[in-house]
Amino acid sequence: MTLRAKEVVRSRLRYKLKDFNLIPKLLMTCNPAKNWVYSDFYLPAKNGTLPKGRAFVQALVTDNPHISPHYIESLKSLKDPAMRERLLHGNWEYDDDPNALFGRDALNDLFSNPVVGGDKYLTCDVARLGRDRTIYIIWEGLKPVKIIAVDKSRVNEVVADIEGLRAKQGIPMSRVLVDEGWVGGGMVDGLGCPGFVGGSSAIQDKLLRRVEGESTTSYQVNYGNLRAQCYFTLAEYVREHRLAIEETEYRDMIVADLEQIKSKDPDRDSKLRVISKDEIKEHLGRSPDFGDALSMRLFFEVQPERQDAFVVLG
Repeated sequence: MTLRAKEVVRSRLRYKLKDFNLIPKLLMTCNPAKNWVYSDFYLPAKNGTLPKGRAFVQALVTDNPHISPHYIESLKSLKDPAMRERLLHGNWEYDDDPNALFGRDALNDLFSNPVVGGDKYLTCDVARLGRDRTIYIIWEGLKPVKIIAVDKSRVNEVVADIEGLRAKQGIPMSRVLVDEGWVGGGMVDGLGCPGFVGGSSAIQDKLLRRVEGESTTSYQVNYGNLRAQCYFTLAEYVREHRLAIEETEYRDMIVADLEQIKSKDPDRDSKLRVISKDEIKEHLGRSPDFGDALSMRLFFEVQPERQDAFVVLG
C-alpha cells in the first residue's frame, strides 16, 4: 500500500462515529519493506519515539499457532535471501536490491570512516512550498560536520540562514550550493551563489579508467542528468570510504534516504539514471531531503577543473 492509499482509507473512517461515540482506528498489516511503514512505524518503535496514538506490533509467522508447518518449510526453502529474511524472520533491515546504489555495510561505515577534513562548503536543499524540510549541511572537505533541518521555506528566511552560516563558518560564496528547483531559484539570484538543477545535463567530462590485469581502457560515463551523476558519484565515494558523517542526529533518516536511491532501468543500454523523487516519496512517505543535500556536495567534485586524475575502478 502506498502512503496515499493509506491516507485515502483513513479519510473514509467516518461512518456513524458520532452516533455511537466511536474513535476511528486503522489496523494495518504488512510484510517488512523499506517504505513509509519502515520510517513511520518500525524505526520510531525501535528508537522509542513512536508518537502517541500509534502502535507497532511485530508478529512472526511462527507466532501463529494455527499456521501450517508446510508453509514455514516453504519459507525456509526460498532461494531469494531478502525474501526469506523478510517473510520468515520479519527482518526489516535486510535489503538486497541489486538496483540499490548504496550497500548496507558501506552506509554503516559512513558514520565511522576516518576521513580528514578540508575546505569548507555549504549545501542547501530547499523545502518545496513548505511541504518538506529545508536541509543545510556544512562540510569540511568530504565530512558533513553540521546538519540542520528546519520546517520553513520562505526565501528571505533561508537567505538569512545561509548568510549567517556562511559568515560564521568562513565559507566563500563560490562554495555555497543551493537547490535551484521550485523556490530555490530566487535564493540563488539573491545570494549570487551556484545553483543546483538536478534535471539539467550532466557534466560529462569525467573520464574513468578501468584496470584489468595489465591492460587499461578508458571510457566515458554517460549520465541521464546532473542529479544522477551526483548520486552515482556519491555512491562511489561511500563505497570507497572517502566520505564520513560526524553528526548522528539524523542517521536513521539519512540511511533511509540513501537506501531508496536506485538505478532506473539498469538493464537498458542507455544513460545512467536514478529513480524519480516522486517514486521515492511513494515508498518513503516523504522527500529524500537529506540524501539530496548530501549528493549536492559531489557537484564540486565532478567539475571539469577538479578532474586532476583518473578514477581507478577495480
